[in-house]
Amino acid sequence: MPTVTRQTRFAGNTGQTPGKPKISRNTRFKKPTPAAPQNQAAQRAKNPGETKPTNQAPAQTPHPEPLSANEQFEQERRWMIRQRNARRRYPWIPAAATVTEGLTAWQLGHLATWVADVPGSTVALVLALAPIATATTVVVRNYRSCGPWLPEIAAAGFCSAGLVYWIGSGGPSYLNLLVLLLLTVVLGARWWKAHPVGPGVPRLQPEQPEDQETEVGDGEQAVTDQGEETTAPVSAPEVDPYCIAWDANNARSKGKAPNSRLTNRRDDEYTITYDVELERGAQTYKNLVANRGELAGGLGEDTEKVLFKKAVRGAGAHMARLTIITRDPVEKVRYFSGPRWDNGVIRGVARCVDGSGEADVIVYDRLGTVPTMVVGSTGGGKSGAANILTTVVMSSGVYNLLYIDPKGNSSTAIAPRARVSIIGKENSLKATWVVDQLMSARGQQAAEMAADQIFPTQELPGWMLLHDEFSFVSGDHKAVRIWTETVNTVRALGLWPVALNQSQNQTEWGKEHCRSAFASQVIAFKINSESASELVPGLYFDPKDLPVVDDGSGPPRPVPGMAVHSYKDSPVRWDWLPSEADAKRMADEGEPVPPYTADRAFTEAFAQCPPISAADQAAIEKVLGPAVNGRWQVGGANSTHEFPATLEELQAKLQGRSSSPKKNVGSWVQRAKATATVQLTPSQAEVLQLLKDGLSRTGEIVDAAESAPSTVKEALSGLVKKGLVRKDEHGVYEPIDQPTGAS
Repeated sequence: MPTVTRQTRFAGNTGQTPGKPKISRNTRFKKPTPAAPQNQAAQRAKNPGETKPTNQAPAQTPHPEPLSANEQFEQERRWMIRQRNARRRYPWIPAAATVTEGLTAWQLGHLATWVADVPGSTVALVLALAPIATATTVVVRNYRSCGPWLPEIAAAGFCSAGLVYWIGSGGPSYLNLLVLLLLTVVLGARWWKAHPVGPGVPRLQPEQPEDQETEVGDGEQAVTDQGEETTAPVSAPEVDPYCIAWDANNARSKGKAPNSRLTNRRDDEYTITYDVELERGAQTYKNLVANRGELAGGLGEDTEKVLFKKAVRGAGAHMARLTIITRDPVEKVRYFSGPRWDNGVIRGVARCVDGSGEADVIVYDRLGTVPTMVVGSTGGGKSGAANILTTVVMSSGVYNLLYIDPKGNSSTAIAPRARVSIIGKENSLKATWVVDQLMSARGQQAAEMAADQIFPTQELPGWMLLHDEFSFVSGDHKAVRIWTETVNTVRALGLWPVALNQSQNQTEWGKEHCRSAFASQVIAFKINSESASELVPGLYFDPKDLPVVDDGSGPPRPVPGMAVHSYKDSPVRWDWLPSEADAKRMADEGEPVPPYTADRAFTEAFAQCPPISAADQAAIEKVLGPAVNGRWQVGGANSTHEFPATLEELQAKLQGRSSSPKKNVGSWVQRAKATATVQLTPSQAEVLQLLKDGLSRTGEIVDAAESAPSTVKEALSGLVKKGLVRKDEHGVYEPIDQPTGAS
């Protein structure tokens, strides 16, 4: 009777229960092979309705049998050993090259001395530069991989140059070889230590399975070497329930990921991670993200516990990663404990649901400030996130706040503390007047400093432009256009624009350009609409799929703080900064009182705000006038300032013109009312004043006027008809002197 042993994971699973898929390990050396003819016939038998081909193709040469598991492992192990041995020989390559170059320099030196009477040392010196040039070229072409070995490479280049000169000028000797050997051993020691060999080094590949092993069925007898018959224990085959579920439900022909498979399982404290190999040319990870619910159902898990991510760079577009959350690391609320500012980056404001760490928010980097969009439905945590962002930025000591609240009561805690507060919808539409003056002033400062960018400092602090409820002004096309231009410009001027909104839909932002301007950095909370992640590039998880609380106590509501960050492939949960009312309620209910509240956070943070620069103060005063207690507040309770009624009044104020009825002085509307003989529209009055200021050509007037080009041309025609302007030649106009009182 032949000797039999127990079944191992390396043996073929011929006794597998019918109906279960075969699970085996595949390596890069195993190539997919076409189904055997008998398998194809069996498949056609299972599907009798399938159309059969009328002409049978000629029989093809059968493919060779695939390698067994032992052969695959042994082949891969030999390949890895060859690679390791080749790397261990790297330090001897420059040594051999040094000897070759030295001997070459020595021979060429003799030849140069005999032919051209050139000293051999000169030839040796020239050839000694070759090792240095070679080392420099290697570092430049492979700077990423050569970085850790830069000291050895530099030393090898200079030592090799010295040896080449030594051998080339004096000839070879045993002392040359001894020095070369010692230098090679010293410089290659760290490299050999990083690529070790020897009895104490772990094997590069799992141990090879025992030879001559066969399977033992349940209850069969096994014969030992001593001839005794015993019942061999049969262990269950190593199977992965998620792999079986994936193959049975998701990878089938009617599944959402046909012909795909899971490989390379990795377990940690919170998650199980697989690599997903998709059908090439048919699917990418985006197909998995779009069908996350169905694929999670195929695995038997809840949707919020299944995440699909991009594969590592270089793996191929047909690869993806599957993460199954087994233990929720963000189940409990974490309170905001204080600002963590790190040179333009807000650190650790949220935790990743897959346990991979914390999420940061970038205020500015080496390219300037990063415009930010915060979107989410009511109750999701959008306002709480804005409070945390404001607290951290103000506590940095290099920023002031310009707060815009069209709704009027979005944050009664921020409005009385901000350096500039603009409250109310009508006032919010005029907020761009202040921002425009700030941009002009800071652009002038950048020009005077000869700087491409302005980074915030205590001497020249930056501004956080926090615009709450942007959808309130999205219907005004002029305001949307100005904000689009503003966000695209302020990046280099030290102004950080942050806009809060209900969703990502274009209608809530006015137009696509405005939305894309704010979308350099996106923080999206739960959205109660079909506002898909495809609307904004960089969202790998759809905000509408964030989890909700459905405990039966009321309608489902968003889990507070759950959000998606752009270019982060897993959702996060933001820290909570409770208000004073929240702290009081928690104390009344016997819950632990949070260590940090919004009122305390704002009080401490705004106390760190630096004084604004003289140029910024002058820019704001041009529009709103002098500050009151160091602040400007337009609208709302305790309002201290107000905007000019119209843009024409603002222009008159900026140009220093009086509103009293003087000749050719005053705002457009005032001059129109001052005359009883000639009535002018505001656009005609504006154009007439520009002509009197010295402009004459149509293009110059169109560029300088606030009105649209078509309106300017109509105003010129009207002024000509009224006899106030004459047209000297094509495109050139000149005002006609009028009596005092005419306008």
